[in-house]
Amino acid sequence: MGCYFMPMRASTISVVLPNYNHGQYIKRAIGALFAQDFPPYEVIVVDDASTDDSLAIIHDIALTHPNIRIIKNEWNEGLVLAQRRGRATATGKYIYLAAADDWIMPGFFSFAVEMLEAWPQAGLFTGDSALVDGLSGRHIGMRPIVMPSFRPSYIPPRHVHAMLAKSDNWILTGASLIQADALKAGGGLDTELGTFADGYLVRKIALTRGYCYAPRLVAHWSIFSTSASRVVALDPVRSTALRELAKAKIAEDPAFPAWYAARFSDRWRFAATRVALSEGQTSLPTIMSLGQLNWLDCRVIASILAISKGWLGRMSASAWLFLRFRPYRLHNIAETFLFRILARYLSRRRTPSTLLSKPTGQAD
Repeated sequence: MGCYFMPMRASTISVVLPNYNHGQYIKRAIGALFAQDFPPYEVIVVDDASTDDSLAIIHDIALTHPNIRIIKNEWNEGLVLAQRRGRATATGKYIYLAAADDWIMPGFFSFAVEMLEAWPQAGLFTGDSALVDGLSGRHIGMRPIVMPSFRPSYIPPRHVHAMLAKSDNWILTGASLIQADALKAGGGLDTELGTFADGYLVRKIALTRGYCYAPRLVAHWSIFSTSASRVVALDPVRSTALRELAKAKIAEDPAFPAWYAARFSDRWRFAATRVALSEGQTSLPTIMSLGQLNWLDCRVIASILAISKGWLGRMSASAWLFLRFRPYRLHNIAETFLFRILARYLSRRRTPSTLLSKPTGQAD
């Protein structure tokens, strides 16, 4: 299918937006939702017992946006339970799991709905996210690090299975619009998985229903060292426990290939050590524990960090771990990097790029 059409208004979007002490950012997040040319039917804000001025700000915004509904938790229940509570009251055909400190780009919802209506068998739509430092606003990078396709495409389940061998982080929840029935069929958000609940769910949906992807910037993801996911990632005990739990659930779930659990675990170990190094954490015992490293890795990293200090040492240590874990194929990362450079060059020249315009039936 090669043409687009305006999405039908019956295709409603419900936004579930948990908030906990994000008064500094919530106005930006909600403003971006209502700036969409296909605005959400409802925005369900679940305030998780905030102690700052969040609620006052949200109530003030709701005065001009009557489709905002506010659910207030009497005590702090955590992100996943807040998401589940909001999802339980959502009525839209599509669900967007928002974050109070992130924001989306104009045109995201209309583009996502167009693709999902073109391929209704798809469980979700996802695009690209720009990573920014939450405090300074500095651009950090782009995700996914390996694009699943270089043009808007529907990627069927059989291709998702094959693609897991080269990467598995194509879907960021903040850049995704999920079919409500696919979310329900996938079992919803598993509270036991904590900060990885959404990562597990979107992988399962992709493997069972396939998904739509476009190499288009649709969201900004703010990175904070104090965020729940980062805190868990940098805690050797909690990170290891969550990794083992996720690995066990993946191994038991028939939606996932039998070989994937071990591959997932290795990627988690690499990611945990990389995050630690990027945060300036060069404590060898911490890095060893996060990555469950062997004696050779420990000796090499200790030598690297002793010889090269600061940024160069951390990058060199990360490069060694990449070679050891081989979480992704280097040529796939290079292809994505070069594609983004080319796309940026073409956009600056205002030259139409067929790479970014027409959808195809499946990934290359």
